[in-house]
Formats: sequence, C-alpha cells, structure tokens
Amino acid sequence: MRLFSLNLIIALQYVGLYFGLLGSADVVYGKPFTTTTPSISIAMTTIPPRFKAIIPTLISWCQQDVEPHRVYIFVPKVFKRFTPKKNQKKKENGDIITSAQSLITNIRTEQSLSARIDNGFIQVIEVEKDWGPITRFVGAMEVSEVDQSHSTDYWLIGDDDVYYSSNTIAKYQHELAIKQQLSSTMLDRSRLLLSQFITDYRVAIPNANNFENYDKNFNQIITTFVNDGNPLSLEQRGKLQILKHIQAVDTYLFPSQRTLRIGESQDYYGIDDRTESRTTAYQFNFTSTIITKAISFFHKTCPESYYQDDYIMSFLFHVLGFQVISIWNNDKLAQHVDHVSKSNFQMHMSQEVFMKEDMTKSCISTFSSEVIRLIQET
Repeated sequence: MRLFSLNLIIALQYVGLYFGLLGSADVVYGKPFTTTTPSISIAMTTIPPRFKAIIPTLISWCQQDVEPHRVYIFVPKVFKRFTPKKNQKKKENGDIITSAQSLITNIRTEQSLSARIDNGFIQVIEVEKDWGPITRFVGAMEVSEVDQSHSTDYWLIGDDDVYYSSNTIAKYQHELAIKQQLSSTMLDRSRLLLSQFITDYRVAIPNANNFENYDKNFNQIITTFVNDGNPLSLEQRGKLQILKHIQAVDTYLFPSQRTLRIGESQDYYGIDDRTESRTTAYQFNFTSTIITKAISFFHKTCPESYYQDDYIMSFLFHVLGFQVISIWNNDKLAQHVDHVSKSNFQMHMSQEVFMKEDMTKSCISTFSSEVIRLIQET
C-alpha cells in the first residue's frame, strides 16, 4: 500500500510538472525551470562525399530557438573507408590539404557559417582513427577529456544528412528539466540519457549471473522475442535483459564526463523495463578508454558492426548504467536533406542492411559477456 501511494504521488507530481510547464495544448518549449541551464553541444561526423551536403544540417543547428553551446564535427585524419585520393588533396605548391581543411573550405562557402567558424561556434576536430559513424561519439568523449576548453554539460548526437527542427535543443532542455526534477525518486540523475527515438527493443543479452552458463539457443529466443514480441517464460525472463534502442539520426542526449564527475565509479543495478529482472551491480567509469576498447572488440569480432553504431551504443549505454528514456511525442524533429540519396540502402531499408543489422544484434547477444569482462578489466 505504501509503494502504491508513493507511485501515485510520483505520477501526480509528473502530471503537475508537465501541465504546469506547458500550460496549454500547444507545446511550447522554453528554458527549463532549473536554476542553471545546462550547456548542450552537438557532436557529428561526416564523410568526404557529404562535405557539401552538411551545410543545411549546420544551418539548422545555427537557427535553433535555444542555441547550443557549440557544434562539433569530428573527422578522421584518414578515412579508411575511402581511397587516398578522397582522403587528401594537394595544393599547387604540393602542400597536402587534409580532410578537415577541405571540410572547412566547403562550410565557408555559406557566409553565415563562415562567421560561425570564426567565432568558434562550429568546430571541426581531427581524430586519429576512423571509427565509422561512431566517430562522433568517440570524438566527443576524447576531446572533452583532453581539453577543458571543449567542456560541455551534455552532448547531443546527430546525423550529417538531415536538418533539425528549430525547437530541438529547447525540447531537450525542457524534458531534461522534468526528468531531473523527478530523479530523486524515479531516475538516476547522473546517468540519464534522453532519446527522440520511440521506445523500441531490438537486442537482448543474458543477465550477469547467467554469463557463464549462457545457452547459445537463447539467440533464437532473443530474436523471436525482440522481433515478434512473443512472451517469455519466467525462466527466460530471469536470464535476459532487453535493451532499449537509440538512433543517432533521431538524436539522443547524454551527460558529459564533467557532468558525471569523471573518474568516479557509480553502482549500476540494471532493471529492464520488459523483463523486470535485476542484475548484479557493476562499477564502471564512463571514459573514452573503456568505450574504445569495447568498440574495437566489436569491430574486430563482427566487422558488420562497423556501420551499426546505434546497436553498439545502445548496448554500451545499458552496460554502463544509463537510464534511457524516450521523449518521443509524435513530433518529428529530423528531416532528410533533399539532395542526399534516399535509396533503400541509404535509408537502412535494404536487405543488405537488414542482414548486417541482424548479424550485429546476434554478435552483441553472443559476445556481451566478453565485452563486459573487458570493461571490468580496464
């Protein structure tokens, strides 16, 4: 009875906050009601064929109702996905033009964006390794660890071939304020991830106490449950965790290491929304070293995962103890840029992409225990 009363109070508190903030049926996102407004920086990556197509995306970030702290574009010094000719060009005097320099040159063709580069609002950062699409995440982690001048409170991950609604940042600030207000009773305030993607489940892993006795037949059980929604038996429910899925194109927001008080371990009790199972406690730091070790393992063990960054990050955020919350309310924030290819392959709707996604999901389910041990040893 006491638990019911507490849940009722929490629910009423949430309703009060929600309607008190919005005030009407028309959703208007403004500054959050917290005493300080957290800074939000955008993290993106791109590839040479899209250096010109990225301009509409950047303009959309510059025209936000609530302006982000900065916009970062992380590009590898050398793209392993492209030939040397596309990686580097030469000036007439023989000097090499790097990919970063070439990208900046393309951005400067738009006068309003050129000014934003000059004042530091748009920053193009070279990273040592080409991690594929996940370069945007690794770049954000590394740059904020190495140089405090790049510090921010939250990172917002986005894509390079879409433009975003002008209320995107405002919506995240608004939703973050509500979730943090309730965090003392409902959420882990520090490890909170907000996603514009609908609540979706695509990958399952065994619970921590079942790693050693993981039955490979669970791959079929996992696939059937995630794809078809078939109910699990009580025995199966106790052995699996179902992961919430996030997608970068729809954007997701996560706290920086500064916000998490970098270097401080945090207990993690993974409670899965669909299985209601509780795992043993993990104590993991949220650092680029841990992240890159796990990504390297997947890229080497499952080459198909190189382009499937959303699946890898959904797994890592779950393992690292983040509470993933969908803020989707039927308001689409992302629209694809007109002159960028909308082929089935590009839009992740081809059989080849589906096959790579299935292989990545199977890989994560099968090797999750090894990756967690790797993280524990770091």
